[in-house]
Amino acid sequence: MALFEPTANEDELRANLDLLQETREIAHIKEYAVKTRVARKYDRRVVYRDFQEGDLVLRKATLGAEKNKLTPKWEGLLRIAEK
Repeated sequence: MALFEPTANEDELRANLDLLQETREIAHIKEYAVKTRVARKYDRRVVYRDFQEGDLVLRKATLGAEKNKLTPKWEGLLRIAEK
């Protein structure tokens, strides 16, 4: 039968706490790596557009008083006045 030793128990709790902190740091590093990888994959599919003065464009519609599935999502054609 093992007896309870407060000093040994305290040492074990501190060691467990140190291991827990190390595990958290490893998880944080892995999370950052995954988020970076996902962001790079997303950014590869983004099409950057460079508009010039005088181009006709559509603008995302600002939500008015009423929003439903028939509300237009874009408004325009608008001409770019200045860059």
